[in-house]
Amino acid sequence: MSFPTVDDGRSYLQAVRDTCTQLDTDGLVQVNQDAIKAFVQDRNAGMIRKLGESLAAHITGFGIEFESLLQEVSFITFAHAMDFGSGFRQELHKFHRKGAFLTIKAGLINMYNLNHDLDSSFLAEITQDTVTECFLPDLNDCKEDSVTEALKVFISYLVGVSHEIGIGLRDQGYKHVYELVLDALKKGSSDNGAASVVKALVDSFPYTFKDAYYYPSESGPSTSKQAVFLYKKAQLSTGELYHSFRNQDERFNFKDAHLLTAYVDNVIVATMRKTGCITCRERLHNAIDTHVALPKGSKEEIALRAKSLEATELIAREFNKVDSSVDLKACEVGNYLWAVLGKEPEFRAYQRHATPDTLFY
Repeated sequence: MSFPTVDDGRSYLQAVRDTCTQLDTDGLVQVNQDAIKAFVQDRNAGMIRKLGESLAAHITGFGIEFESLLQEVSFITFAHAMDFGSGFRQELHKFHRKGAFLTIKAGLINMYNLNHDLDSSFLAEITQDTVTECFLPDLNDCKEDSVTEALKVFISYLVGVSHEIGIGLRDQGYKHVYELVLDALKKGSSDNGAASVVKALVDSFPYTFKDAYYYPSESGPSTSKQAVFLYKKAQLSTGELYHSFRNQDERFNFKDAHLLTAYVDNVIVATMRKTGCITCRERLHNAIDTHVALPKGSKEEIALRAKSLEATELIAREFNKVDSSVDLKACEVGNYLWAVLGKEPEFRAYQRHATPDTLFY
């Protein structure tokens, strides 16, 4: 499968915003302007900004006493590289009654305890047995074959990410993740720090971070396919570095942080579906509600995420029409949807789409 690249001079952040908002889904998924206005009327922009800015608190919840700021930079970036598995949610709950994030969190702590720096040699050479022991230590004792087989695939994805980052760092002459991040900032300008880090992550580790697709056309030549960039994990890693360290180290006070988009996963899609801010064809609603998997890069998966991203842009714009002094950002809206609204019981219970073969959420 070929993947589009940003080769027309746009920043990676602008390419995400442009391609998602301009995507024509042939009516498969659409943004509902009336629902967006109702969403804005029911909520306070100042509260959303405050909650949206505090997303970094979920990393500090790891309970790790880092030895240095740069060690923490490496950990945060690697943590987001490994933060996926939503498509294995049902199997994980059957196995140990935890969802993807709690599984990943425990596994990352175990990896950190084995190697505090998460250096390139450790990541490049880590074995499947070690990753299993870190993330799902009792997997071989599972009595349900279908669960065991699914979670072995999950483990293989985690191993693949670890190896790509370790080998990629080593090939570029880096021992630590933070070195790549700092080099990206040096090579970029003072005005595009966030875009520079996103680009470095996507270009250096495409298996892990290159969340980009050609939207399959129903008709016409293949050249008419629309490129769509989402870069969810690369943006989330970058946004968290900004939120965590901008007041401690000026290098992370990215002047273009406001250009980060929402980091769209299936939680944000579910909030946009439930509030009516996006609408889908009935067959797609039914597929999600009956747990039919949506493959990575399928029309359905791309459309849901791209139009949800567009909805967050329009929500921010609508809030700022009401009160321009707030200057709410789309990434803050996305953080609110993921970390606050998506955790409310009625939203948590709302069916999320499943994409087991994605490494991006």
